[in-house]
Amino acid sequence: MEEIVRVGVSIIAKRDSDQRLIVGKRIGSHGADTWALPGGHLEYGESFEACASRELYEETGIFLSPSQFTVVDTLNCIMPEYGKHHVTIILQTVLPEDCKPQVKEPNKCKEWRLVYWNQIQSLGELFIPLRRLLEVRAV
Repeated sequence: MEEIVRVGVSIIAKRDSDQRLIVGKRIGSHGADTWALPGGHLEYGESFEACASRELYEETGIFLSPSQFTVVDTLNCIMPEYGKHHVTIILQTVLPEDCKPQVKEPNKCKEWRLVYWNQIQSLGELFIPLRRLLEVRAV
């Protein structure tokens, strides 16, 4: 078991017009074959907002400035089945209407979809931070 606590960032990135948000199917790491929000780990010296901007771009090809992200929640995600413990910072942003998320890291994500919040659970198994977020928050 990894005996360190890491800081993760997850992004609720949704379009203003229809409120659909980006979710992706994870592959190749802990939580493989589960659905998750875009995100990743905070790097040394990085703000939460800068991390969200970087991760959204690296994963989906959508660039938004760090000033376009707002912290909306924090989750304590203990994942004994993976030997991991993350504190996950949840940020929210509004997507451009014409955005189309692309799979930029095919070794980490099989696909991205735009879905409504109330449809997320029907996708299948959810990554632990997204499952926890659904328990505590209505977006």
